[in-house]
Amino acid sequence: MDPALLSLSEFLNQTLSADDSIRRPAEQGMESLHTEAGYSLLLLKLIQESSVSSHISQAAAIAFKNFVKRYWDPVDENDCISLQDRLVYLCSKVTVTVRLSLLLYFTFCL
Repeated sequence: MDPALLSLSEFLNQTLSADDSIRRPAEQGMESLHTEAGYSLLLLKLIQESSVSSHISQAAAIAFKNFVKRYWDPVDENDCISLQDRLVYLCSKVTVTVRLSLLLYFTFCL
């Protein structure tokens, strides 16, 4: 697996910990990652990565949803259409639980 995906996967796994001393630093790390170029694409790649567990895929889907909700401003209608196309393809490749996590929120462009 790509080192960036592996690192992101570890952060996401740690955000699911019940231990505050593990979870809080991971949440802060995730918060700082949103400014990195390609962060959203890494999340999408992680969602469809077959070698990660379903709870990591679902956490990546929720992180992607939160990223779009907080930081993405669809100024260009073509960007919105492109995102919809990617989500439709992605939803055909992931589990039902992850699919629902993505689709429950992404009605903003329809």
